[in-house]
Amino acid sequence: MAFREKITLLILSLYLILNWGFMLIRIPPGSGIPFGEIVILLFLATIFLDIKQLPKFARSAPLGGFIVWWGLGAISIYIGVNRYGIWALRDANHVIESTFIWIGFVLAARPMFIDRFFKWLGVVTNVAVVYGLTYPFRETLQGLSPKITATAGYQTSIFFAYINTPVLMLMAAFRWIVERKRNLLPVSGVILGTLVIIYIVGIFQSRTIYLQVIALLLLLLWMRQKSFLQLSGTLVLGVLVVALLLGSGLEVSGRLGERVSFDFFIQHFYSIIGIEGEGAIRGAARGVSQRFGWWALIWDQLTSSVSNFLFGLGHGMPLIDFQIRGGVTVREPHNSVMSIIGRMGFVGLMVFMWIHFHLLRAWLKTFRFYKKDGNQTGQNQLLVLLVFFILVWVFSIGEDAFEKPYNTIPYYFFWGVVLRMYYDTRPKTSLRGIK
Repeated sequence: MAFREKITLLILSLYLILNWGFMLIRIPPGSGIPFGEIVILLFLATIFLDIKQLPKFARSAPLGGFIVWWGLGAISIYIGVNRYGIWALRDANHVIESTFIWIGFVLAARPMFIDRFFKWLGVVTNVAVVYGLTYPFRETLQGLSPKITATAGYQTSIFFAYINTPVLMLMAAFRWIVERKRNLLPVSGVILGTLVIIYIVGIFQSRTIYLQVIALLLLLLWMRQKSFLQLSGTLVLGVLVVALLLGSGLEVSGRLGERVSFDFFIQHFYSIIGIEGEGAIRGAARGVSQRFGWWALIWDQLTSSVSNFLFGLGHGMPLIDFQIRGGVTVREPHNSVMSIIGRMGFVGLMVFMWIHFHLLRAWLKTFRFYKKDGNQTGQNQLLVLLVFFILVWVFSIGEDAFEKPYNTIPYYFFWGVVLRMYYDTRPKTSLRGIK
């Protein structure tokens, strides 16, 4: 059991920190099995160790929803493999890797695992902050990194991809803010969290990050009003300091190569709704209409028959007709909801939403129990996990977040931990629903 815990947390660490590059590694190299699926096979092979956890999982998780979700996925994969070969398995990674919710649940049943897990998560997010500070040197670092060739034929660096690094950095910032402890440096968590947020927004220059920061502020406003006021105040001061530095002639460029300025960020934010700006922002705005075109194409295919509408187009075929440099086919429409509908139809989408309704209910009931019990540590732990869930949801609006293992695997594993925390509170509460 200890071996399974250690190997699982190691694999999770590599997915979270290395993201894209680690996602492409197979055993054996080439057309082998990804590490995430190897972990799934490990738990299937040792399921006899976890049988006694099944009734507990059934009382905590929306098991009926998952059975339908996995059943629909299995049928779609079987049909897709016969039609399109191995690509059906690649396209179905969301369904396959959602089984990590079970892995998270059974590992969280181990003595003291919850404490070890959150210490591990703190280390991983802190490492991500340090890792993210190397982002301005990414081109040099990627040139030094070993390369790997993906199944689609393109070559990329194993290290220094930074795809979901901002998510982990925001998690770290949120944890420092709500815990209000001194971390890494001898400054308060609020100040350090503010500096990280300003760095992420200014250097990574992503429209998704703007929305994620807004979501983080709204969560603080809902759950931690004092922390919200502290963060808001330090953010205002931080922005004023940045304005003074920029006004003095300091020039800083971010991911898009554009000089950091308030005018840039305003135009870039407006590009979320397709309003064109200048320079690199013009291309960003055009990408919005391109996504709408992809979604419209999927809708046309779904509505071409009742079967397509209810059960989707299946796994194995690209959902959109688009290629990037080098003739590499883009398979997903940069929106996970559209991917779910496209692959599994509206039945699949309704099941996915029903599952998440029950997961969120379990989270809320557990949080309320900890609050009533005066367990501040438990509340903070749940909030940190909720931050990750929310950031992935926001990420999935404009990207294929749930179709990437470095998001999906930790996402469902973390939900498994939440369900175990929920199960552990159930004997101590008479709540049968949300009151």
